[in-house]
Amino acid sequence: MLFVFFANVHPSTVSTGVLGFGLLGASAAALVGGFFGFLFALPRDLSRLAPPEPAAPAAAVASDSARKENGAAIGRTSETEEQGQDRARASWANNNLVKVSDWLTTMVVGVGLVEFTKIIDWLGKMGAKVGAASGMAGTSAQESFGTAVLLAGFAIGFLVGYIHTRTEVTTTLASTFSVVERELSSQILSVQRELQEAVIEVDARMEKEVATVRDQFEQRERFEIDELIKKRDEITGELRTEADALRSTLARSAEVLRHLYEPAPGGFEAALRLLDTLLANPVFSADGRLWAYRACALGQKYRHDTTNGANAQALQETADAAFLSVEHALVSDPLLRPWLHSLWSVEDAAFRSGEDDLTPFWLDPALRTRFAKLLDQGETAQDQPES
Repeated sequence: MLFVFFANVHPSTVSTGVLGFGLLGASAAALVGGFFGFLFALPRDLSRLAPPEPAAPAAAVASDSARKENGAAIGRTSETEEQGQDRARASWANNNLVKVSDWLTTMVVGVGLVEFTKIIDWLGKMGAKVGAASGMAGTSAQESFGTAVLLAGFAIGFLVGYIHTRTEVTTTLASTFSVVERELSSQILSVQRELQEAVIEVDARMEKEVATVRDQFEQRERFEIDELIKKRDEITGELRTEADALRSTLARSAEVLRHLYEPAPGGFEAALRLLDTLLANPVFSADGRLWAYRACALGQKYRHDTTNGANAQALQETADAAFLSVEHALVSDPLLRPWLHSLWSVEDAAFRSGEDDLTPFWLDPALRTRFAKLLDQGETAQDQPES
């Protein structure tokens, strides 16, 4: 319409060149106008995709009961779906274009207001050049035609760019953002579920291992306690056996002593029968006092047989048995030597009349020499056992 108007006003100047250069200038202005239309119409909804300001996490650490009920990981903060979506947006939203649009828009408006007169002059000069290039040089319509072409192209380009950006571009961006947001949100939620399941699985394994270790520890502790009880019972049994043996030994020793103080020959014969029975038992055979009592009983027998005219062989057998009994007594308990010495030697300071069961072996010179090898070693009768 602009070209038709100028053709009617200046029919001699309108030609193919006017149309070509006019369209070229209008196209250039339309491109500039379209660019500014895009900047001014860039959808501000992009700003909602900006990442939120960092804030301190508000979720508390899940308690043990909540962890078991909800399947949450111990020591990890919970995250809502909206927070996950915000993180998704922050991971891919790029607002550089919006920032550039704001900066350029502010700059264009500011510069346009400050340099308005200069822009008008520059636009007139550019219009004159476009008019001259279109074949209107020297005519009155040169500047007005070029300026009109530039303004019309700029206005048409601005409107087209603005409307297209507000409709098509906004719709495309919104659709793209929505698809990407859903995809990323789905991926993030999937990863969260996998992490949660992994944490629950690890927690279950840890609880199982802890329970296994606890069971093993309890079993080992029970086993050790059972072993201690068993050892205690064994030691108690041994002590009880030893105590019973000691009581029995003391009782039998008292019975032997009672027989030794009874009149001969019944006393020493009863003592010898009882001692032979006791010493045949391993429990009593290691008791040196019983062997010493046997030697005393044999000493009484030797005195009785000597008084009643027993033959030499019988007396020798009795002396041999007494010697072996003294030897066993000293092997079992060397501390019995002073006491046995006082029962044997009439020269011993502790010798007492009536306590002379081994004296017959002292009175015989040959037996004295023999028994001296066992008893005559300078011992005293201190702390002797009572007979």
